[in-house]
Amino acid sequence: MIEGMIGIAISIISVVIPIVWPAIPTWVGVLGLILGAFLIGIAVGLFFNKRKPNLALRAELTFHFYGDTRNPKLLSSENLWRWYLLRNCFVTVDNQGITHKITISNLYITFDTPVKIGTVEVNSPDSKLPAYEVKEYNNRFVIIVFQDELTSGTLNITVK
Repeated sequence: MIEGMIGIAISIISVVIPIVWPAIPTWVGVLGLILGAFLIGIAVGLFFNKRKPNLALRAELTFHFYGDTRNPKLLSSENLWRWYLLRNCFVTVDNQGITHKITISNLYITFDTPVKIGTVEVNSPDSKLPAYEVKEYNNRFVIIVFQDELTSGTLNITVK
């Protein structure tokens, strides 16, 4: 802010001095105006750079999983813009001819308002969750990978 006040002062002085002392070369006034405008520009840039976006304190989602191939039902949400569940099913046959099915579920969550993020909590009050990992998160989104099929029950996700 002090840069802006100095810039205004230099600009005013650059205009007044050639009027008071006409013997001063014209380039001195022009140089003063340019320097003043430069300092005012720096002050304006610093002022707008200090503004921080408003961050939400939390985001919360509650899903009901059916334990089959149906998409989960979103029961409640706070600060949610969009979510998407991607299931990857891999079928393999071993040397004995036995078929194995492996399912990996990726849950993508995008927030409506950026969140002041610290932790991502994943829990279920009524079912056992498969092994999972929060792969990536920031104040705009979270990606959670589950290493098996999600069983029937409720899934709570809290970001705070």
